[in-house]
Amino acid sequence: MVIENKTPESPVTKPAKKKRGLSFWLALVFGILLSGSLGFNLLLIFALAFNQNMSLSEQAGDKAYQEKYVDGDESSDHKILRISVNGILLDQESSGGFFGQPRESIVDAVLNRLQQATDDQEIKAIILEVNSPGGGITESDRIHRAIVDFKQNRPGVKIVVLMKNVAASGGYYISAPADYIMAHQTTITGSIGVISQFFNFEKLFEKIGVKTTVIKSKELKDIGSPYRPMSEKEQVLFKKIIDEMYARFIDVIAEGRQGKLSREEILDLATGMIYTGRQALKLKLVDGLGYWSDALDQAKTLAKVRNARVIEYSRQPLSFFQLLTASRQLPPPQIQLPSYADLLEGKVPKFMYLWMAE
Repeated sequence: MVIENKTPESPVTKPAKKKRGLSFWLALVFGILLSGSLGFNLLLIFALAFNQNMSLSEQAGDKAYQEKYVDGDESSDHKILRISVNGILLDQESSGGFFGQPRESIVDAVLNRLQQATDDQEIKAIILEVNSPGGGITESDRIHRAIVDFKQNRPGVKIVVLMKNVAASGGYYISAPADYIMAHQTTITGSIGVISQFFNFEKLFEKIGVKTTVIKSKELKDIGSPYRPMSEKEQVLFKKIIDEMYARFIDVIAEGRQGKLSREEILDLATGMIYTGRQALKLKLVDGLGYWSDALDQAKTLAKVRNARVIEYSRQPLSFFQLLTASRQLPPPQIQLPSYADLLEGKVPKFMYLWMAE
């Protein structure tokens, strides 16, 4: 008998998986980022094309604002437009957030709404809600001019001002041309006048060891400088500017309150003094006291309509493609040192129709 020696077959072993190196994963991440970037850029191309079409439609006459119903008879063909003026009158836009459109300045908001209302023949009256201590003289004057121009272009449309918490200085300046001024009993108004403040940091700089060297072409080139005391000559020159702007304020009130207040009466009131709504009524700075419902009734009476729907103009919301474009235009986050303009901010003299207690 032959005995065969059989050796057990060795099990078949699978080849070990080859470990992927760092370069593989880097290539994978790069590919994903490249694909995402390509897709995002394609979206931007569509967004730019969309925005171009939007611009063309706006040039064709599309309105900048959409109507929003807020009060009154919604079925009425007559409109009363409510415009709110809330805050210090400055021509400064504010940020709308990462994906939001910038908020209009108070000046632009009022001017743009009056411009759209000029072309809306269904508007019979405007209620201007004023809640402002005033602001820059130019900003106040621009709003005042826009109201006067609107009245000339649409003489049949009546303007009622409803003063809220505060309608002082520039707040009264923009109210003056209204057909009817109504205040709350608790409103603070008046403060008719001009103010400008100048700072002097000379002593402070001496204490911290800071010196300034100014090289100027003429004596008055640095008039109002915060680094030295103001001379008597400079004070006289600034007072002349203040007096001219004050006279402009008096002219605006005399024009707006014609037949209600004489120039002499206005000068007696224009001491910078503030008045309550009740005091202002006795002094003929306002025509009546009341609330929103009273202002609405007054607007309908002046417009000679029994029923009206009250509307506001609100900005058109951004589309998805516009949001993408807006976000594309945002600068990347970074740490920035103050610019020269930032350092000068607050040191440049400003002339204000503003009630301030500082």
